Amino acid sequence: MKTLKTCLTIISVIFLISCTSARVHNIEGGALPTTMQGYPYQLHKVRSAIIRACQTRGWNPSIQRDGSIIASIDVRGHYAKVRITYNRRSVNIRYMDSRNLKYANGKIHRNYNRWIDKLYHTINDQLAR
Repeated sequence: MKTLKTCLTIISVIFLISCTSARVHNIEGGALPTTMQGYPYQLHKVRSAIIRACQTRGWNPSIQRDGSIIASIDVRGHYAKVRITYNRRSVNIRYMDSRNLKYANGKIHRNYNRWIDKLYHTINDQLAR
């Protein structure tokens, strides 16, 4: 009976650990809103919206020479870094690095994916203002 309890405990722990990770979610070609007239926003407005969205969500943005933005976040010792590329119609947010988010074999703690989704939606909100 004791062996059965031990086995069930181990299986439960493994199940719970596996539930906290998910495949890394990159935003590829995430559509951006258009102006009221239906035109894409100017590139500098897209960049400004991305910077404001990063700051609103607690990310630290850094504009790179190639025009992309590297953004990082550190939440209670959980660190993530992404590269954001963009044009007038879409945005890409791609995983670069992390610490304490259990990244392995293309999987990461599910909170990372929530952070990315919230960042993407905040970028859209900033443009629509």
